[in-house]
Amino acid sequence: MKKAFSFALILVVTIVLCFTGCGKAPDEIGSAAQSESGTNQGQETSASDFKYSVNEEAAAITEYIGTDKTVVIPEKIEGKNVTTIFSCAFQNKSIKKVIIPSTVTQIWDHAFAYCDSLKVVIFGDNVTEIMEQAFYKCTLLAEIVLPQKLEKLGHQAFSSCSSLKKVLIPKNMNQMGMEAFLSCPIEELILEDGIKKFGAYASFWGATLKELTIPASVEEISEYTFHDHLEKVTFLGDAPKELGKQPFGTNATIYYKKGTNGWEDTALKKEYQLIAQK
Repeated sequence: MKKAFSFALILVVTIVLCFTGCGKAPDEIGSAAQSESGTNQGQETSASDFKYSVNEEAAAITEYIGTDKTVVIPEKIEGKNVTTIFSCAFQNKSIKKVIIPSTVTQIWDHAFAYCDSLKVVIFGDNVTEIMEQAFYKCTLLAEIVLPQKLEKLGHQAFSSCSSLKKVLIPKNMNQMGMEAFLSCPIEELILEDGIKKFGAYASFWGATLKELTIPASVEEISEYTFHDHLEKVTFLGDAPKELGKQPFGTNATIYYKKGTNGWEDTALKKEYQLIAQK
């Protein structure tokens, strides 16, 4: 797995802590009480509200120790860009809103898991990876616009976010973990044109949306991505080149545009009714 920077010792300790319930970070990580805050002229949360790690290249948030309900993660700590939010850094914290700066490229596993007061997450555009169960059981999240450069979304990243109704998937997404949005009652799912590979096993089981539009860029759809709530799927382009079994549940009808290609031979014909539209 690629990392934005290497904290070998911290990585080992962090993973161990997550598997044992996300205990406290080791003493040598320290808090930021004597450090500089960010560059947004007082808008950022004070660096003293975080434990963190810094190397020659970058900084990482290891734990939020503040009490503010709105957290604006600083772009810099000790003059280094904050590029990573480590495992469990905000887990079980009673925050309501978090703003993630454009310097951050990775959000590690369980980083915001069980934040059951969290209502708003604003991502910087440069996040490329959100790992396993990063926002698991954030039960008050209602809407998520995933960051524009996001490429990888981990297993159960937003699973059991029981208020999540609207999600935007950006065009650069090429790897979605299984059950990424399992048990989320999504009513509106927006797929940006440009995305080529969509879904994974049970990614959207629990979604309540009845209709879905697939952009022309999509070439691959994974098996069992949706369950049986989905009734109408409209394709804007050619039939996908690769398809998993029963990607849209059992009740969907497939609509496609006349003049697009691949619909005579698509495997979708074996499982769904297909209707051509002008």
